[in-house]
Amino acid sequence: MILPIDTALFPRKKGVYIVGGSIRDLIANRTPADYDMAVAHEPHQFARSLAASTGGHVVEIGKNGHTILRVIAHDVSFDILPLNGGSIEEDLHQRDFTLNAMALDLASANLIDPLNGRQDMSDGLVRMVSPDIFRKDPVRLIRAYRMAATFGFRLPGATEAVIRRDAGLICESPGERIREELFKIFQVDISHVQITQMALSGVLAGILPEIRPLRDCRAGGPQSLFIFESVLKSYDYLERLLGSRLLNLTPPAADLYQDMDSDRAAILKCAILLHDIGKPVVSRVDTAEGVRFYGHAARSAAMARAVCERLRCSNRQTQTIEFIIRQHERPFYLFKACLRTADAKRGFIRFFMKYGEFTPDVLLLALADTAGRCAFVTPTVSDFSNFIIGCLDMYYTTLRPRSKRPLPLTGHDLIAEFKLEPSPLFKRLLNAVEEENLVSPKLTRSRALELVKGKLNQIRTDDANRTE
Repeated sequence: MILPIDTALFPRKKGVYIVGGSIRDLIANRTPADYDMAVAHEPHQFARSLAASTGGHVVEIGKNGHTILRVIAHDVSFDILPLNGGSIEEDLHQRDFTLNAMALDLASANLIDPLNGRQDMSDGLVRMVSPDIFRKDPVRLIRAYRMAATFGFRLPGATEAVIRRDAGLICESPGERIREELFKIFQVDISHVQITQMALSGVLAGILPEIRPLRDCRAGGPQSLFIFESVLKSYDYLERLLGSRLLNLTPPAADLYQDMDSDRAAILKCAILLHDIGKPVVSRVDTAEGVRFYGHAARSAAMARAVCERLRCSNRQTQTIEFIIRQHERPFYLFKACLRTADAKRGFIRFFMKYGEFTPDVLLLALADTAGRCAFVTPTVSDFSNFIIGCLDMYYTTLRPRSKRPLPLTGHDLIAEFKLEPSPLFKRLLNAVEEENLVSPKLTRSRALELVKGKLNQIRTDDANRTE
């Protein structure tokens, strides 16, 4: 088998092999992010030689005897390790899945495939190398699903059975390693099948024990689903919103799909998976309305923050996930309010002023949540979907562009024109100017001054009435 590699990069040296994911990606016609190499003799000497021939340099990564020699050369890197065992075949038998247990012998250019990884790739399988791989490294329990999601493969029955047996081991793994694998699953366009399989095997509950109570708690109301069933439906719907352009947005609102890179989509998927974890905690039975979940958004947000801290998420990931979960009911409240008033535009402008760049994320999470809670598409869901489309259109067409233009008044103007001193009143007045700036195609300075003058007169009248 001839693999599509740049042979000029690699010396034809006996006892040197390209291994693992690099070979898997080449067979799948993917460009490897880097090259993994196993060296039988003198890996340090080989690393120095490779660095010299490629114009790169050697970096030693790791500690306590578990080190990798990384050669960084321009836009490519090579991770070099000694053979794990007495031969390349023995090394490959120590790896996780057969699709990662292949090697290319650089001396002969032969593919070494003792576990039939190439055939498993052809058959679309992520097969374990041996039944003890998950006990050696429990993070492989998640990696199995990540491989399946990435390549569109499936797990054979024997591999699934061992995962179910060892699922509880996942909690022994460091949070950052779990997060890395989990977010790689979220970054795949369609991962609903794998997330569902992780739930069935027990791996997902091992990572997120907060979801266990959702399995036995119903959302309430006629034909209601169990909450976790609803969450999985919401996750599926969100992926279809992002992946298949289910909303059928037209320019410039279609910019949403350009803005939604894999990292942003992963954060949103994590949020939808966690957005209801507080419901069982706050569940109450209302004799008039059945089961109610007052305050569940705030409780879910607080619990989600704890999850993110446990998984060692970045500050940005943690804060974004917590924020959009905390606000995910607000679009539906806005929708209900707009049904009762003719001034829907101004209501959404105030919404945008509060949520800023996170506006699309909050809207999409709310829509996916609403769709997931229904056993079938109802008129309310359809109306709410149309409302969300209108909001996204206004966000991209009007609000985001107008928010970038400077305000015609500043705090200095409030001091100079109205003899005001800095106080909380400043924020109220400048918010009013900002709101009008978003409403009007072009807000002039004179119009802004009139607006502030009117607001001040109203405030003073209200204060006088309260003192009488």
